Amino acid sequence: MNASYSVDVFFVISGFLNGYFFSREYTKKTGKISWFHFYLRRFIRITPVHMMVYWIYTTLFTYTGSGPLWPTYDTNPVCRKYWWWDFFYINNFLSGWHQCLSHNWYLSVNMQLYLMSPLFMVALLRRRRLGYILMALCICGSSFYNFAITVMYDLVDSELSFPYYVDNIELYLER
Repeated sequence: MNASYSVDVFFVISGFLNGYFFSREYTKKTGKISWFHFYLRRFIRITPVHMMVYWIYTTLFTYTGSGPLWPTYDTNPVCRKYWWWDFFYINNFLSGWHQCLSHNWYLSVNMQLYLMSPLFMVALLRRRRLGYILMALCICGSSFYNFAITVMYDLVDSELSFPYYVDNIELYLER
């Protein structure tokens, strides 16, 4: 029912490990970190495997099975057109219909958080108070934004609250 919490756990673990290894390297090099290598190392570690899976799905997946619901195209046209969105880790900004591997949104969000992480980590290591203020502002801003979007579009907060949004739950469940 609440699978999104498992994704949150992976984001927390990734952030913790990123912060741990960053602070260790920052201390070891007395603040002189090569930002180019910081980002390049992450990109080289993740992108080859990511693109290999993408390529296999795009080109070879249709040959691995058959059936009435199996894709009949040689190359997924969505994958062919939007591959570079996945390569640059911005595919989470596309609609679901334009994503080749829709579950790759996690990699994109994780990479984007990794790109922003030094902003917070350097602030925490150099000026602790500024780092805490920056984190508090981002948490409050994010919470307010989510609240405003939820109210504006009358979004359902979870599957458990469906009965409050559906007048006749039995009729809803029959569909």
